Formats: sequence, C-alpha cells, structure tokens
Amino acid sequence: MRYFLLFLGLLNAWQTLQAQDAEQYFREGLAQMEAGQYASALEKLDQAIQQDDKKDSFKYASRGMTYYKMEDYRKALSDYKQSIKINASNPDFYFQKGIVEDSLQRYPDALQSFGKAIKLDPENAQYYISRAHIYSVNKDYTVSLANLNYAVQLDENNAMAYYLRGIAKYNLVDSKGSCEDFQKAIELEYLDAKTWLEKYCQ
Repeated sequence: MRYFLLFLGLLNAWQTLQAQDAEQYFREGLAQMEAGQYASALEKLDQAIQQDDKKDSFKYASRGMTYYKMEDYRKALSDYKQSIKINASNPDFYFQKGIVEDSLQRYPDALQSFGKAIKLDPENAQYYISRAHIYSVNKDYTVSLANLNYAVQLDENNAMAYYLRGIAKYNLVDSKGSCEDFQKAIELEYLDAKTWLEKYCQ
C-alpha cells in the first residue's frame, strides 16, 4: 500500500510538471505568434498540445491561427475543427473556421460556420459582416445588404460594414446610398472606400 501511494504521489507530481510545461510552451507560442515568428510559434504550440492531457481547445485554436497566418489553410481548418470538437460552445472557433473556409473558397461551409457563430453570439457585428462578404462573393447582394444593415445597427462605427454595404448598394443600383456609405467608411478611416468614391460618386 505504501509503495502504491508513493507511486500515486510521483504520478501526480509528474502530471503537474507536464501541465506546467504545457502552459509555458503555450505562453511562449502565443508571444512568438504575436511577434510574427510563426515557425517558432508553431514549434512551441506543438509542444504545448503534446504535453496537455486535458486537450485545451484554445491551444488547438491558437495553432490553427498560426497555420492560417502561414497560409497553410488545410492544417488551420483541421485545428479549428478539433477545437470545436473539444468545445462546441465558443462562437469564435466557428468564426475563425469560417475565415479559413473562405480562404479555401469553401463558401457554403463558411456560411454554415458564420451562421453557427451568430447563433451562439447574435450580437457580434463582425460575424454578420463576414457572412455578408460570402453572400457578396456569391452575388447575393440583397441578403448581403440585410446582414450589413444589422451589423451597422450593432456597431455604428464599423468602417468595414459601411464599405461592404456601399458595394452591396452599388450592385443593387442604389447609387446615392452606396456613395453615402463609402463616405462614411472614409470618415472612419477605411481608405479602400476612397477608390470607390472617386470612381463612382463624382
């Protein structure tokens, strides 16, 4: 019995050290990702995941973001799927998955992912903006406009929402409304709108 208790004590100590190492690697990986050192960040995040018995969803999501920044979209998608498998209640995981699917031109999948993010957090303007972008890519400007109108209601100072809404209105032949939105986007320092304003609103 004494040796069994000793074994349990050693096992607990080893597991504690493993957990501490995992968190240390995770912090270092995040810092390196923030600094743009993606290869080094990936190495640290790999080590964090390998030593994490609890399989923390945020570690997979962070590695997914690193892969995304390295433009390895397939591996990024795999990690976001794993993060969702561990924790299906975090809307940002679906949102980031949708961003990756957009990059892979998997537009139906991206719409589904953004829809799930919105269902979990219906007050996040960025989710509607991202979904509107996909509808615009599919040339469904009416639905895109509806999403952007709601995004502006949620965040009236979101420059990208006005910019994309201006494009949607332009394609729906609302010249006055599109020019007003391009002007508002410029006022909010989204300068890409200036090209549209100068070309179509003179």
